[in-house]
Amino acid sequence: MRDKESIMQNVSFLNTGPGQIPGMIVMQLHDQHFWWQRERVVIFNGSNQELEFEHEDLALAHYSLHPTQRRSIDWQTRQSSYNNGKFKVPAMTTAVFIGHQSRHRR
Repeated sequence: MRDKESIMQNVSFLNTGPGQIPGMIVMQLHDQHFWWQRERVVIFNGSNQELEFEHEDLALAHYSLHPTQRRSIDWQTRQSSYNNGKFKVPAMTTAVFIGHQSRHRR
């Protein structure tokens, strides 16, 4: 993303509104191409406990922890996961998830 307009179009925040989970920021970044769409979801858990997050906008893709974090020496970061539509992030951890989905699914 090279300019303000592309950032405004491709970055969104999902843990908002009255149902917001305190201590958690969830940022979604889109990377769209002609035949596929890749997303990144960054979850900042600033609380003192493991938190779970799910959102309907994230239901069509499969997510996995970023490879660098999967290989991290920080065992707590490696505990971050995505399973059956739910993200789990340990206390005081920032986790980056990568999702892939075919544009033909929509």
